[in-house]
Amino acid sequence: MNLAERFLDQIKSRGKDIVLLDPNGTPVSGDELAIAIEAFASTLDAAGVQSGDRVLLQLPNGSEFAIAAIAIWNVGGVVVLADPALPEAVFHDTVTITGTRWRVVSPLVRWAQRLRPLVQSAMPRSVIIPTAPDPMQVADLSLKRKAPNMGGRHREPATRSSACEAMVLCTGGTTGIPKTVRLSHGGIASVLDNVAEIVGTTHVPRFAADTAPQVFYILSMGKTAVVIRGSPRKRARRLLEHIFSGTVTAYFGPPAIWHHLETSVGDRTLPESFRLAVIGGATVTREMVQRIRSICSRDTRVVTVYGLTETGPVCSCESETKLAWRHSGNLVGTEVGNTRVKMVETATNGVGRILVESPSNMLGYATEFSGDGHTSGISTGDLGRLVKFHGKTCLVLMGREKDMIVRAGVNIYPAGLEPLLLSRERSPGTARWMNDCALIGLWDNQIQDERVILFFAASERFGNTDRDLTKLMKQVTRVLGPANAPDHIIPLERIPRIGRQNKKDRATLQRTAADLLSARKPRLQMPEK
Repeated sequence: MNLAERFLDQIKSRGKDIVLLDPNGTPVSGDELAIAIEAFASTLDAAGVQSGDRVLLQLPNGSEFAIAAIAIWNVGGVVVLADPALPEAVFHDTVTITGTRWRVVSPLVRWAQRLRPLVQSAMPRSVIIPTAPDPMQVADLSLKRKAPNMGGRHREPATRSSACEAMVLCTGGTTGIPKTVRLSHGGIASVLDNVAEIVGTTHVPRFAADTAPQVFYILSMGKTAVVIRGSPRKRARRLLEHIFSGTVTAYFGPPAIWHHLETSVGDRTLPESFRLAVIGGATVTREMVQRIRSICSRDTRVVTVYGLTETGPVCSCESETKLAWRHSGNLVGTEVGNTRVKMVETATNGVGRILVESPSNMLGYATEFSGDGHTSGISTGDLGRLVKFHGKTCLVLMGREKDMIVRAGVNIYPAGLEPLLLSRERSPGTARWMNDCALIGLWDNQIQDERVILFFAASERFGNTDRDLTKLMKQVTRVLGPANAPDHIIPLERIPRIGRQNKKDRATLQRTAADLLSARKPRLQMPEK
């Protein structure tokens, strides 16, 4: 079962109807998109792309991205998506680990990469130029809407089983390291089915799409994707414009975007034409649901989704149920589709590790090649318990198993990043100024997201001036990448440690950060752009 067949069948059935609206306002019909996909598939064939070849996409979200991805599946290739915010060293390691052979890149991205130091310094912090792979390792391909000598010939998709690899996601949004999730054709199809189940029968012909995966969800459901690009604030503003004009009738996004949207809407209420608000991709609190519910029309459906990169949606919860829950923990709702949630290593209070069994589970990480993938179960990294509520079995989150920070939908792993900052080989600029460091997350109720704080024990070379702090922050951002960079940086004489294993005392650091931020005394705060 090749995913390309599923998408092409749905796209072709739309004919002259608009299936995608690019950010510049250009409408793309079903016929136009299908022809472009099959044309680029012929180009890939001519270039020598074979079944199983991994192809990195560095294209902006929109019609070109959809064309390239579905065409790669059409010839039996594997789509590789790398988070542009990955630290440069991690990106190069990932390209090597995944064995990526090809890259499809837009001319604008290639130009920006060639002038990256100059261009990135002139850009806001939220605009990230992806790292270019080694040209000796990865060959470039150009996306052309019309393939030479195609003559309108229909191209049959390559034969692929449901267990065959379809995508490799290199992202911060994973529960394991290396950050390279391998998904199968059947697994992605199951994810698409689960998203369609969450949407249900709600009449939403036009969905906003501000990330590439959303385009796939929307095209698969036979709806029109209205593509939005830009920083979180710009995306929220453009989303509001589309909602009030009636162009967009639904949106599925993370709390960070919903926060910007809610603060931008002011005293207005979203129109009745906006029928569905789905909040997911990060922790969704009861307060966040209350805030979104308050700006939506009475008849607008508000739904929260709990999931993870390795398996997609796990549970969903209607806003009425979420708001009715007044007990301990974060109620995230009932299982979606064929997904099953189990508690393992359960304590006497019913709290245990959450294990997810689902046909949408990943095959594994890039270095894993297990026979059945992870259909037998994936640990989410969360602790939880199952309860009966309103006549249904619901999952309630009770905390995390290990240190992890989630900000703007990106999982930040201190255990993997802190050694990078202290490595004299990989980041001498930061290592010479700090003897020890700790990244911690602190929940900010106002923005309904975590703030990231870097504490560091300064070396003798550090002058402890604001100028030195500013230099250090720039170096930290370069090493970690903008998505992992701290919001605040605070020097200490030493990083507190506890226990026989000499672990970093993150609880004490969180209290210290809370005291400093409440007193408005952080040493350095990065400006929001």
